[in-house]
Amino acid sequence: MRRPFIKITIFLIITTILWMMVSADVCAQRSKKRKKKKEKEKEEVVLTENTLRLSEQFFTEGEKYFILEDLSRSLAFFQKSLELNPNNAATNYKIAEIYNLNNDFDNALLHASEATRLQRKNKYYYLLLAEIYTKRTEYGKATEVYEELMNEIDGSDQYLFETAALYIYQEKYDEALSCYDRIEAKYGINEQVIYQKQSILIKTGDLEAVIAEGNKLIEAYPGESQYVVNLVSKLMANDLYDEALVLLEKTLENFPDSPVLLNQLAEVYRKS
Repeated sequence: MRRPFIKITIFLIITTILWMMVSADVCAQRSKKRKKKKEKEKEEVVLTENTLRLSEQFFTEGEKYFILEDLSRSLAFFQKSLELNPNNAATNYKIAEIYNLNNDFDNALLHASEATRLQRKNKYYYLLLAEIYTKRTEYGKATEVYEELMNEIDGSDQYLFETAALYIYQEKYDEALSCYDRIEAKYGINEQVIYQKQSILIKTGDLEAVIAEGNKLIEAYPGESQYVVNLVSKLMANDLYDEALVLLEKTLENFPDSPVLLNQLAEVYRKS
């Protein structure tokens, strides 16, 4: 009766020993794998640092040859840099700049778009992209880039002038007038802005708005008769002689000896 019990006991002891040996071996294997993984990760980090360092060296060489105006060699180095670090916005920008100078606008557009995608707070990337679209006569795309630039980067309101000009090219006069209104709100009344607005308003036939814009200048600078002369000329050019006469008579009260205003008054009398 004791023999079966002894056999079972011996079997259990052997099984336990084998399990302990297997467990120890598994633990050892896992430890080795963890160690190898850490070593591999360390190697990858070193490789990445070396790759980035080499990419920067190629970029520096590209800049050097760009300054020397050797665009072909500059492009070759920038492309090598980009192969090692494809998500570098500055490298994409420099490549786009070279393609733009070479009038290869398709490749320029590709890399300029990528530069702005990777770095949304660099105004020079937007400006290059807008320039490329303008050269491709894609004025709608160019205005979108300028609008995005002004939304993304504070202090970019000066590009409202370029945006307005592009809207005029597209005959989107309401959008252009809106740009000029934003300029006035930001910088105050400006002679050239008023004249641009009047030019648009004459095209659209809104002569009342033309007069209103002219009066803004006259009221802002009451001692400057040339703004009256300018508005009277616009009124006469559009056969608005009665309005021109009223304005001249009022202004001559302050400038009775102005030869230009007197000549305009004589001209109005002849044609009205």
